Amino acid sequence: MKVYFYDEKTFEYLGEQEADKNPAASERTGEFVPLVPANATLIRPMAALQNQIQVFDKNAEIWRLYDDFRENFSKVDEYLNVLGITEIGGIEEGYILVSKELGE
Repeated sequence: MKVYFYDEKTFEYLGEQEADKNPAASERTGEFVPLVPANATLIRPMAALQNQIQVFDKNAEIWRLYDDFRENFSKVDEYLNVLGITEIGGIEEGYILVSKELGE
């Protein structure tokens, strides 16, 4: 059984590892009970496409997919200022999306 980790602030998917055994709970139930660390879940994220990222919704206890242009793109304003993208999600109104190479 695996646990899936997410960022404490952005809730974006960080990685996975095999779950450790919760000794007390496993002894009580007679079955393997996983330890779930803080900022982790047993819910497996769905696959993300390029320029997408999985984000855990703690309230609904599901993973959601969001656009993620931070790695491959820059944004350009009406004055042709090229800015890095630091947030998950779509691009704000008033900007256009360009590849990092074009932005440089």
